Formats: sequence, structure tokens, C-alpha cells
Amino acid sequence: MLFRSILGNSFSSNLYVKNKIKALNISYIKFLILKFSCNIKISTLLIILNIINNDNNIYGIIFQLPFFKNFKDYFLFNSISSKKDIDLLKPLNFGNYFLGYSKSILPSTVFSVIFILKKIKINYFGLKCSIFGFSNIVGKIGRAHV
Repeated sequence: MLFRSILGNSFSSNLYVKNKIKALNISYIKFLILKFSCNIKISTLLIILNIINNDNNIYGIIFQLPFFKNFKDYFLFNSISSKKDIDLLKPLNFGNYFLGYSKSILPSTVFSVIFILKKIKINYFGLKCSIFGFSNIVGKIGRAHV
């Protein structure tokens, strides 16, 4: 099962997650989505995250970004299980991947590009790809790993 969390009530985040739900339903991937208000305390989120980290039925954790303003996301990111950190939000996972020390988890943006290339039967070995974005997930991790 895949876990996705939404904090706040952003129109664009809600639309993105709505489309992800359609894709997950088509692919028969089981998922759990929790939506939290902007008033939730970080301590409450950390308790919930600890439960999810220890649930063997959940193999991946995704937080819908961006979070609302003034939210200290680094507490949350540091608390994600390294094995379940799909978007490499945990600084240790991000650093290890970015420096080339670990390729055990392929970031979702990179995985999506590879999936599309395989689906349309393009041999991507040796190809270079640029993915443009400003976030850590797309802009930094997505570069040149295909």
C-alpha cells in the first residue's frame, strides 16, 4: 500500500492528488490518503508518521508538496523511514542519491520518465534527459539520471 498525505487545502494540490487517484485506481495500486488541516500540530503528524513507518503493509510514503507557509517540513522529512521515502525527502536519502552513493530508490519523477520510455518502446540506455523544475524532487533529483 502507498501512503500519501495532504496538508492544507491547496486547489492545485487537490487537483494533482485527484488525478493521481485516477492513475492509482487504473493500476490497482492500493493507497491510503490522509488530509490534514493547516492547524495540525507537528507533534501529531510525527505520531501518525511513526505509526505508518512501522506498518509493514505500507511500502511508500509521499507528502503532497508544497506545504502551507511557516510549516517546518524538515522535522517531518527527517522522520520518514529511509526505506519508505519515495520522493527522497529525507535529507540523508536525498544526499546519498544525489551524490551517487545509493540507487536503491529511484525518485518518482525519474521512474515516471523511464516508465514512459519503456511503454513507447524507446531504448533509453545511454540517453541523456533533462527534467526542468525548481523543487528538490524534480529540479535537482530528476536531472540526468535516466
